[in-house]
Amino acid sequence: MRIPIDQIRPTSTPIREVESEDIDALTQSIKEFGLLQPFGVRPVDDGYEVIFGNARLEAAKKAGLQEVEVVVADIDDDQALIEAGVENLMRTDMSEPEKGRWSLKVRERMGLDQQEWARRLGLSSSAIRNWEALATKLVPDLADLVAPPQRGGYGQEVPEGQLSGYQARQIARLESGRLQRRLAEKTMKERLPGEIVREVRQAIQVAPDEKTVEKILEAPWVRKAEEVIEEIEVEEVREERERREIAEEKKIRWERVPSTKDFLDILKMHQRLIRRGWQAAKDEKIAPDHLHYLTQRMKETVRILQDIIEQMEAKALERY
Repeated sequence: MRIPIDQIRPTSTPIREVESEDIDALTQSIKEFGLLQPFGVRPVDDGYEVIFGNARLEAAKKAGLQEVEVVVADIDDDQALIEAGVENLMRTDMSEPEKGRWSLKVRERMGLDQQEWARRLGLSSSAIRNWEALATKLVPDLADLVAPPQRGGYGQEVPEGQLSGYQARQIARLESGRLQRRLAEKTMKERLPGEIVREVRQAIQVAPDEKTVEKILEAPWVRKAEEVIEEIEVEEVREERERREIAEEKKIRWERVPSTKDFLDILKMHQRLIRRGWQAAKDEKIAPDHLHYLTQRMKETVRILQDIIEQMEAKALERY
């Protein structure tokens, strides 16, 4: 039957948000080819409510249609919610997190467990479990990046800047939202296949510390946690050896008789240290009782220096 379009209102239980670009594309399609599929509607007090197709309804109004073909179904709110979701599933318009949110909403309203709900949909329980895991465990900003199946399903290349459902499921198994974002960034930047994402995620989960995790994420290839740990240990041994060699070299240099340049460098270093200490005192970064102690020690140092200076002057005069 045909009814005036102004008698139809949008569904009160929308499944997903629709981008304005999609509505514009639908509007242009309706202008060129007309409405190819009738609206499913249900009677309400002031007319009809669309069961599925808020975007098509808005596009039809923008296209200037006055009347549209409809199929009337007398169903309640719960059934309307189910029908809308099933229609979206058949059209593969929904991403897995969207399916998960819809599934959770239906199960909560109807008191269904996953097994019974899966049986009614003719799907496996694991499919429902995967959807709902993405809806609840994946951080929301990443859930928005999961591509619908027709644009990122098995065997199809995922658009740049988006994640496939499988990639997202692997990422969602990390408990830390920060690590989820880091792995998602790596996945999208390096265009990692789903199986590689799984291997990286597994390596992160068994990494013993943050340093190992960072090494795994920085590597442009798959790194097992054991390999990274061994690499870090080798690097730490090398760094420790270099530290000891440098310390030994400094010790040898300080133990030998200093040259005139060495002596001047030592004097300049102490002058800098004393100036920095005095600046800290002026900035009140040193406690008063500490200042008193430091002052006494400096007086002792000055006396020692004065004695050495007098002896060095005498020694210098002997040479002339």
